[in-house]
Amino acid sequence: MNMAGTVIESRLWTEEDFSDAASLRTSAHGVVLNEPLRGWASFSATFRVMFLEEARKSVEFAKKRQMVLFPLLLTLVTAISTIGLQFLVGDSTAQTSDIDNKTFTWQELRFALHLPMFMFSLGMGTFAFMGRDAIVRRTGTKNYLLAAPALQPLPNSMAHFAYFVKDLLFYVLLILTPIIAGMALGILLDGFAGIRTPLLWSSLPWTWLAMATTLGQGLALSFLASSLWLRGRPFTVFGPVVVVVMGVGIGVGALPLDVLLWGLAAQSTQSGMAILLGMLLSLGIGLGASLLILDDFDVSVVERGDLLTPVYRRLGFLGRGDIRLIVSKEFVDLFRSGAIKKMTVSYAIPLLVLLGMAWLV
Repeated sequence: MNMAGTVIESRLWTEEDFSDAASLRTSAHGVVLNEPLRGWASFSATFRVMFLEEARKSVEFAKKRQMVLFPLLLTLVTAISTIGLQFLVGDSTAQTSDIDNKTFTWQELRFALHLPMFMFSLGMGTFAFMGRDAIVRRTGTKNYLLAAPALQPLPNSMAHFAYFVKDLLFYVLLILTPIIAGMALGILLDGFAGIRTPLLWSSLPWTWLAMATTLGQGLALSFLASSLWLRGRPFTVFGPVVVVVMGVGIGVGALPLDVLLWGLAAQSTQSGMAILLGMLLSLGIGLGASLLILDDFDVSVVERGDLLTPVYRRLGFLGRGDIRLIVSKEFVDLFRSGAIKKMTVSYAIPLLVLLGMAWLV
């Protein structure tokens, strides 16, 4: 077509040769770009950084010397306790006619070993509250990984699962391993200066694995309870009721605690399958609890009046120094964070369990 000196020509795109066309892709201009981590790489990277964060928090809470001294003292105390086992189980040179009534059985000693570990892990496993509490109490320039899920390569739920696994391994290294080392030291002293211990080398691996199972069970159940609590009703209503019923059942003997504690049951039977099953169940419960956590844990914003001034006025008996201001600030944080509700539930559940046991017995 020719119109007043203008030529319009049409061709098919298949007739064009684009082999020499320049690339339209973006360029990094020689700069090496870091790709976001995916899958196991992101989990392992977050897991390692959480250990660094745990070291930072531990050093802030206690000095480096105290952090090193704690496992050493735990090892020493356990070694002394291992030497004293001969008097607790009746395997001593000082035998009496009433030895059975004055000593403990091995099952009772195992129970006394696992129950405090289980109660300790229940108190340390409320990971679902940590992110929100860190935001409420965040001060200065330091932040916490669980308080900044958008800056991590993992979803918020998987970040909490990584924190659960980190805490399990951390307490195994900080508490369980020194305890087993103390038992080994007590066995090494066997034969010196008339010291005897009924503990055998073969019992150390079973004790370590069984106590790790109990620790994992307590952390997982506490993690699950905190995750359900954040979901609100009906879990905040029926959850404490279930805990009270189970506590009363265990107290009156209706529920066998030596079976409910997976680590204790595994050590009593020395079953490797029971230990493996207990660890898998703990990890499974921890994973399920992490999946219950919402990706966005927005802190509820409640409009309040001035809290600091009224609290400061009521604490006039503390004088006009810095102590009065610090205590006032702590009370304000206590009211704002809603910790009073959690503290009330934490103290009410054991009291209700004791009242139920007293009523049934």
